[in-house]
Amino acid sequence: YERFAKRVDVKKLKESIWGTLPFQDAAMDDLTRATNDLAIQSKVSFEELVQDVAPKVPPNVTVSFYFICMLHLANDKGLELVGQDDMRDFQILHDPSVPR
Repeated sequence: YERFAKRVDVKKLKESIWGTLPFQDAAMDDLTRATNDLAIQSKVSFEELVQDVAPKVPPNVTVSFYFICMLHLANDKGLELVGQDDMRDFQILHDPSVPR
């Protein structure tokens, strides 16, 4: 166990994660979303997300921080986290038709 608390800018980490997600443009208005051909459900795995974000953030950011930020984003952005049967990873889903 570490004796010193790590300092991580959670706001910046959340911004990095959200900017990496393929459905980040889900914040568009309802009219644009309704006419968008990509109104199908998008998904990405948590493991892939961590691999994509890791080079963009400080090395002291642990998987726990990624997970905590993902929980915050799921709540803020209306995302759904779906676990796998083997509990090794989970999918992050966004359905554009779900209001936030």
